[in-house]
Amino acid sequence: MKNTFIFSILLLTIFASCRKEDTTDVVEGLPNMKDFLGLANAKKNGAINLSSQKTFDIYSNSGQRDHVFVNGKFWNDDLVTQNYGALSIDSFILAPGSDGKYQSDFSNVADLKRSFGKTVTFQVDKGDTERTVVLQSGFYVPADLIVSSPIKTAQNQVLQQSTLITWNQDAQNTKGVYILIEFDPEEEENAAFNNGIRTYRYNLIQTDDDGSFALSPNDFSDMPAGATISLWIGRSNYEIIDGADGINQYAITAYTFARDVFTLGQ
Repeated sequence: MKNTFIFSILLLTIFASCRKEDTTDVVEGLPNMKDFLGLANAKKNGAINLSSQKTFDIYSNSGQRDHVFVNGKFWNDDLVTQNYGALSIDSFILAPGSDGKYQSDFSNVADLKRSFGKTVTFQVDKGDTERTVVLQSGFYVPADLIVSSPIKTAQNQVLQQSTLITWNQDAQNTKGVYILIEFDPEEEENAAFNNGIRTYRYNLIQTDDDGSFALSPNDFSDMPAGATISLWIGRSNYEIIDGADGINQYAITAYTFARDVFTLGQ
């Protein structure tokens, strides 16, 4: 099943492209959608993103299938890529590629995992002989999200519409958790459910990071039983910081999420 959404710069930026009015449950006191989209649309001269991605199966959540990476890029006001020196996250150091972009690989997973659940220092050197600092900031990376229920054990596993989702809570995460349910009739698995009306449906739920959320039939409105749906859950942190020159600004984001597909039950 293809990914309709890609959790890139934030859990939220992607949701701006949805084709249906959202039915988000907003919890008072948590950041709303405008806060997240404001970050994405703010003027900046670079971005660094740290992410951890999982599925709902026991192998992924036990750490056996970790997909953790960092990427970044810097540009001037004309959107031309700027070539700087090493990016460091505490003791982890990553050199830019020949294109000026920063991209870790699977050999970096263990080092990057140490950044989750604590405040770390992101630093980028300008790369000149004096190692001028472009940016330096203390930033809280949310604890790596681990789902404990539901655990997927079969390819066509049924997700009942009254299901309790549980995960490891992060008391330091003040931005909450987002749960996304989506039904895409254009997927091959859902050909029998579109009846010629290819209407995309989704529900985005915002809730406290307290370790559990009970789904109900209302959360699956207009999604047919028996269809293949995607279930996402994630948390993130984000910040626009000033560069060392006091002029340029940069976005730092970190997110951790789990996603998998299920057959929707009753």
